[in-house]
Amino acid sequence: MIKYYNPLHILCSNGWVWLCYEKDYLSSTTEYSQYKAEFLGASYHSTIVAIISENSEHLCCNGHYGVLWLEAIYECERDGCLSYDDMEDMQCAIEKAEENLLKIGMPFTPDYKFHGYNTANQIRRNKKLRKLYSLEEKEEADWLKEDSE
Repeated sequence: MIKYYNPLHILCSNGWVWLCYEKDYLSSTTEYSQYKAEFLGASYHSTIVAIISENSEHLCCNGHYGVLWLEAIYECERDGCLSYDDMEDMQCAIEKAEENLLKIGMPFTPDYKFHGYNTANQIRRNKKLRKLYSLEEKEEADWLKEDSE
């Protein structure tokens, strides 16, 4: 059974918040969609921002649909000064966000580099999700459609 790739539905029905206006964006990039969620790292919360390629306009830079990358905004920032432990805490939150996104059915781009202990399982899960949504076929069809316009 092929499901429809709809990041807004996948993410927002599972606790992620769509940053729908550029003025609300947390990342400096404006070319892609942004969603955010809070995750507890080892000690503190981080706001994780997922940068998503979700429509044909987003294909021009990466060529794939899915989560492009994740960014962390640390709860305990001290005017931009971060310790080694702070950065480890943010990395922990990013790892948890990766696990969460795969569990809720949100695919990543095929070349995404997963982090943490279960990277082989995460890669397999991502491949299954990309196949479930027929993303390779959708990317190819959308590329052809863009080229013909």
